[in-house]
Parts: sequence; structure tokens; C-alpha cells
Amino acid sequence: MNIVIISGTIVSNINFKFIYNRYRKKSKYTSIASFYIELENASIIKIYGYDNMADFMYKNCKFGNKVICDGIIDNDGNVAIKEAEKLEH
Repeated sequence: MNIVIISGTIVSNINFKFIYNRYRKKSKYTSIASFYIELENASIIKIYGYDNMADFMYKNCKFGNKVICDGIIDNDGNVAIKEAEKLEH
């Protein structure tokens, strides 16, 4: 995995889910939020975060907001966010 810092505009609604699987051991995480972001070069990538970051994303991010995110690229080319900040216009 690689560290990445990206900036762009949210181009989808925020998808928030609770994680629960009664047949497996307790999950490391309890919630996940995800959305798609359009970068400066018109690329669109999926962004996701767990627990506290998922709460921040769900409460503070909306379609059309500009954000800057710090995270890691996973094996599928998506970005797992560790820190994020909404940029003011």
C-alpha cells in the first residue's frame, strides 16, 4: 500500500453502512462510509473511511464539496482515508 494525499470534488452521495457479521469473529471496524471524488485531472476514484472517519465523512461531506484527504491506496485502486478536511470556497 502507498500513502497518498489527494484533493478534489465529491461527485456522489455519501454511502454509510454499519458492519456486522454474526458468523465471523467481531470485525475490527463497526462502520464504513464511502463516496467518489473527481480529481483535478478528471479522474474519479472511490474514497472510504472507517469508524470515526466514516462519521466525519457522513456528517460533514456532501455532493459538490471540495475536500483534501490523506490515506493509503488499497489493492483495488481505492483510497482508505486516515484524515480528511473539507475545503471552504
